[in-house]
Amino acid sequence: MNISEHDLCKVLDKLDTLVTDCVSGKITFNEFKLDYGYPVGEYALDGHESNDKEKKVLVKLKNRLILHERITKIVLDLLCSEQDSDKSEYQQAGRIGNKEALGIMYRITNEVRGNAT
Repeated sequence: MNISEHDLCKVLDKLDTLVTDCVSGKITFNEFKLDYGYPVGEYALDGHESNDKEKKVLVKLKNRLILHERITKIVLDLLCSEQDSDKSEYQQAGRIGNKEALGIMYRITNEVRGNAT
């Protein structure tokens, strides 16, 4: 992980804001993708590179991490181009385009936050 708790909280603040801005329509899904990146991998938020101290930080912040883990696994990992999302082989593989991804992200956000964002 190699990031302090304080710095990780700042990263999560930014990511939370990007999610809120996207699901509320303040920014487009394409703008979201550009700014959001792939934080689970970039910061090794799954803990695979973490020492014991960093793992404790991840456990402490697990409720804040859930949204971003789900967005990564359920949305970002399945993305393909909008054109390809109409092709049967992509659909059979579970791939999704931006429009479907945004709807799923909206649902995930509401489930994790327990409100209608």
